[in-house]
Amino acid sequence: MDFCRFRAQYRFPKFEGSGVKTATVFVLVLAAIAGGSACSRDDAPKAPAPTASNESAAALPSDPAGTLEVKSPAADPSDWFDVLQAGKRAFPGNPPRLNNTLDLPPGTYEVDVNKTRRTVTIAAGEKTELWTGELIVEGQPDSAYWYPMLGEERKLALNPPLLNRSRALFPGSYHVFVHTGVGTPDHDLGSAEVKPGETTVLQFVAPPEGS
Repeated sequence: MDFCRFRAQYRFPKFEGSGVKTATVFVLVLAAIAGGSACSRDDAPKAPAPTASNESAAALPSDPAGTLEVKSPAADPSDWFDVLQAGKRAFPGNPPRLNNTLDLPPGTYEVDVNKTRRTVTIAAGEKTELWTGELIVEGQPDSAYWYPMLGEERKLALNPPLLNRSRALFPGSYHVFVHTGVGTPDHDLGSAEVKPGETTVLQFVAPPEGS
């Protein structure tokens, strides 16, 4: 029995004389049954204390991402681009192909296409575009391949392309060589200028055999 509620609903009659003692004993018995707890003036039910889950605040959203697109003049480029920060890949999964976009947190990154690089700053909610150019060497035989050099470094991420196939590079001046076979010195085609959004074409004419 809830003695506090009982007391609030029942008014004890006033006793005089010896009846006062009887009423007092009756009240004490009820209090003992109720557990002897004290009654507050406000007998209304109390709201439950908030749980830990109710008290936790929602996590604040992080800075919105920016978007990077690395473009090529080729309609269906076979090359891809990588994005590095502090020497490590800045996104999960495989690198996207050129002419695709990549969402990145705001910050400064290095963008790599065939070992040619550009530094880019990504801003929240903004799209940043970088242009590559295409370089191609046309000629025969089909089994020959070519490669671009910048200083002492070959600027290719994978195997050299065969003749009549292009590669994407960031704009710059590259020294181009053609390899036609084992035991034959590579043919020096000289310098080629790669420009953003354009395709640079070099021609290779194989020298006569034995020359």
